[in-house]
Amino acid sequence: KATWDTLASKIGQIHFTPNFPLEAVSLSIHTTPIELNGTTDGMEYRIFLGNASNNWVYDGKWFDCDNGNTKLPDWLKKDNIYKIEIRDKNQTSTVVTIWP
Repeated sequence: KATWDTLASKIGQIHFTPNFPLEAVSLSIHTTPIELNGTTDGMEYRIFLGNASNNWVYDGKWFDCDNGNTKLPDWLKKDNIYKIEIRDKNQTSTVVTIWP
């Protein structure tokens, strides 16, 4: 409780969460299956299929990434991809477009 001579303050710790280097993730289209390179298990991705005038999120959700490289579905072909986005699982407001 604050008084005339003292403030009501508490000593506490601030914990910072490091940002993952989302911009460093790349798409490898010359592998089978296609994969994301430079991912961690603290990241998620989603795939938009279609084109600029008609696109949708595959399965309507985000998928977990693996450490190192994340293999995308076997059926996925470069020509079917409108865009791929990636984000940090704990900081979901930051989304980076990996492709195109």
